[in-house]
Amino acid sequence: MAIRNSNETITHGAVPDPRAESIDPQLDVRLDRELRSLLKSELEAPDDTAVALGARSLSDIFAEKVPRERLSIDDARAVESIEVGGFTAWPIFITYAGGSRDPYAPIYNNSQMEERLSNFYTPGRSTVRGAIGEAIRNIGQHGHDLHAVGYHQCLFAPAAVLVKEFSVGGGDGPDGRVLMAVVTDEGGGVSDPERSMLNGVGSMAGCDALGMGIEMEYSLLYLVKSRKGEWCLFDGARHLNPDKYDSANGFKKRAIGDDEKIERVALLDLPAPAKGCQKIMFFAHPNASAGQVKDIHERLLSALEAIAR
Repeated sequence: MAIRNSNETITHGAVPDPRAESIDPQLDVRLDRELRSLLKSELEAPDDTAVALGARSLSDIFAEKVPRERLSIDDARAVESIEVGGFTAWPIFITYAGGSRDPYAPIYNNSQMEERLSNFYTPGRSTVRGAIGEAIRNIGQHGHDLHAVGYHQCLFAPAAVLVKEFSVGGGDGPDGRVLMAVVTDEGGGVSDPERSMLNGVGSMAGCDALGMGIEMEYSLLYLVKSRKGEWCLFDGARHLNPDKYDSANGFKKRAIGDDEKIERVALLDLPAPAKGCQKIMFFAHPNASAGQVKDIHERLLSALEAIAR
């Protein structure tokens, strides 16, 4: 073995700043950076490409894509996605659909989304499609203030769905692929996520729909920002949503107790946009085996719990 001369100068490459980078960042570091870039309240420079939901409005983000005037339903459904901060994002419009249960409905380019997410949207019943679709549907009920939009006319909510695929390690196959979906609007927001998660709890506009309970059940992990600015982490694998129907009483709707709620796993230390509602859902690749899904779930949960308050 060659022995280094003690007079020989030893040189090193540049040492990364631990506050800004890591030689091989672990999932918790990568996810923390991703979420902070998505939600941060300040842009670092005029050319900062981050989504930064806390720093700018959705109207600013989609300024070059979304017209200010009313659109027909067909025209609104044809508005294509944009790329922002590493996400693919679609604007969501609102139309008055008529009827008493869901008078306002969200409109977006569903066909393009189905095409872009074909790796995760399996034919037929799809939990990924179901969770994202339910979150978008809830925007029509709660996530806007467009109560004079006009029958079959569309206006930008403002709202959006943003998606991004990434790996939790182990390669690019289904064993490590994850879809992160963000559904965001500038409506009133969720006052009490732990209560709102219950089946059958909602305002008159919600009409006793399953709503957020379905979103939690269908996703691996589910993050919701409350009106108080708290980021709540929910895990459908830990908590089963109680059925809103009483099977012992002829499947009649049961009363929801005043103290009932779905316990959050943790409060996360993340930036909280001051306006609207933000939900973040994580999904495993549909071709992943049960063991692979369990591993992905554990990796994501560990990474998110690392940024708990």
